[in-house]
Amino acid sequence: MRILIILPNYYGPPWSEGVANIARRLVKHLLDQGHEIEVVCSGLEGADPDRPGEFGEEIHLVPPSKNRRTRFRFRFWRAFLGQVRQVRDTFRPEASLVFSSASRFFSPRARLFRWLLGPSTVFYVSGLNRPLPAPKPFSRAFRVVVGSPFLRRWFPGAPVAHPVTPIHLKPDASPPAGGRAEGPFFVLFLGALQRERGVEYLIQAMAVARKMTERELRLTIAVNSREEPLSLAPVAEIERLISSLGLDDIVELRGLCDTNELYRAADVVVIPRQEPTKMAFPVRILESVSFSTPLIVSTMCDMGELVEDCGLVIDPTDPEDLARAIVKLAEDRALHEKLSRGCATALERYDPAASLAAIHSVLMER
Repeated sequence: MRILIILPNYYGPPWSEGVANIARRLVKHLLDQGHEIEVVCSGLEGADPDRPGEFGEEIHLVPPSKNRRTRFRFRFWRAFLGQVRQVRDTFRPEASLVFSSASRFFSPRARLFRWLLGPSTVFYVSGLNRPLPAPKPFSRAFRVVVGSPFLRRWFPGAPVAHPVTPIHLKPDASPPAGGRAEGPFFVLFLGALQRERGVEYLIQAMAVARKMTERELRLTIAVNSREEPLSLAPVAEIERLISSLGLDDIVELRGLCDTNELYRAADVVVIPRQEPTKMAFPVRILESVSFSTPLIVSTMCDMGELVEDCGLVIDPTDPEDLARAIVKLAEDRALHEKLSRGCATALERYDPAASLAAIHSVLMER
C-alpha cells in the first residue's frame, strides 16, 4: 500500500522529543510490512528538499518560516499545502496519516487536509498546542488515533497510541536507585524551561523539602531540548530564583547532555506541569520507567493515571505538597523500591510495538 505521512514539524535524526520519534518508528514499521512510504514535513534551512530518508522513505522538506508574523506563517502553510498536493498527485497514496495537535485538529486545517487527501486520511492527534475551553464533539467522518488517554475526552472511542522515544526500549539493567540508603537523593527535571512546565514551582519545593529532611537533596535541571538550548532558555531568571532561596549548592543547571547518564543518576524524575499548554503524553514517563526510576507528577491532564504503579501525584499549585512527596521518597526506601518495581508493569503498558500496531490497524481500515 502507498501511504503518505504528513508531519508539519521537522522529521529527521533520532532525538528524545516530540512526535518525530513515533513518526520515524512508524515509517520503519510500515516499510518492514512492505508498504511504500513518502513523507511531507517541515525541514531545516539548507537541507535537501527531496531526499531519501534513513529507512529508504522519500522525504519532501518544506523550509520553515523563522518569522512568526501572520503573513509569513500563511506563506509557509501555502507552500506546505502546495507540496502536499504535488506529492498527492505524483505518489497517489492509498492512505494518508496526518500528525496534528488537538487544537489544530479543530481548526480548518484538518478539514483542508481531508479535502486534499480524501476519506482514507487518518489523524494522529498528539496533544494540545493551546488549551481547549471544553471537550467538543468531532465529526465521526474523521478517523483519529490519539497519543494520550486524556485526549479521549475530545475523541471518545479513539484508539490510543502512546508516543515512543529512542530511550524507551527495555528496562535498564542497573539496580533501582532506591537501593541507595545513604548519600544524596537526586531529583531530576528534564525538558524546556517554559513557565507552564513548573520549573520555578519545583525550585520552590526544593527549598521547602530541604528543611523537612536531614537527608541531603540534589536537583538537576537539564534543558535537554533542541528547540530551547540552554543559551536561549530563561536561565538568568531561574538562576536568580535559585540564589534567592539559597539553593546554589544543591541545584545544577545543565544544557544538552547524555540523557541516559541523567536517568541513571536520578532517584526520582519530577514532571511538575502547571498548565496544559503544549501538553502531550510526557515522554519523560516512558524514559523514566525504562530506567526503573520512580516519578512525581502533577495532576495536570490526568498524568496521575499514567503513573499509578510507578509514581506519586501532587497538587500543581502547592510547592509544599511537592516537597512532601520528594521527602517521602527520599526517606521511605520501601516505597521507593515498590515504585521502582512498578516501572516494569508501566513499561509493558507503554510498549512501542502496541502503539505502532494501533496506528497501522487504523490505516488498513477501509
